[in-house]
Amino acid sequence: MSKDAIVFTLIGYFSGSILYAPLFGKLLKGRDILEESRDQNPGTANAFMYGGFLCGILTLCCDLVKGFFPVYLYLRIGNRPIGAELAMVLAAPVVGHIFPVFFGFRGGKGIATSFGSLLGLLPETVPVLLLAGTFLFFYVCSASKTALLQNGTDLSHNHGFDDSALSCKRHRIWF
Repeated sequence: MSKDAIVFTLIGYFSGSILYAPLFGKLLKGRDILEESRDQNPGTANAFMYGGFLCGILTLCCDLVKGFFPVYLYLRIGNRPIGAELAMVLAAPVVGHIFPVFFGFRGGKGIATSFGSLLGLLPETVPVLLLAGTFLFFYVCSASKTALLQNGTDLSHNHGFDDSALSCKRHRIWF
């Protein structure tokens, strides 16, 4: 393994170990938003649900960036072989997010960071951004529904919704 690959792998791991959801939750809300969540996952979905829109957007952007920069810089500084070294640099921010050294090796799922790493590999590719945005949109919507159900809100008795399929009983419309 080359010296550059080791350096960028370490940079990727340590940048991945910075969890932005608790950081922005404390900065913007003045409290630990993860303690409010049932799963205490320091990811984008909980940042949106318990920290608000601004906290969620900032967490999403920073999680994407911490995956993007180590990979992007590794590929742009000199000629880099594509193989095991690149795989290590790609995986390091994600592993850092999932097993962060700064948070007792208990982190998030690494979804946004994974998309950031892929974006660093293919920065000119619009489909990667569209895929990431679509996935995150549906993930946050799903997580929001889960949060409503966990907080005692029964969607099947409110407003005519069937909570198992999110279809409107009266009109048979799928959301």
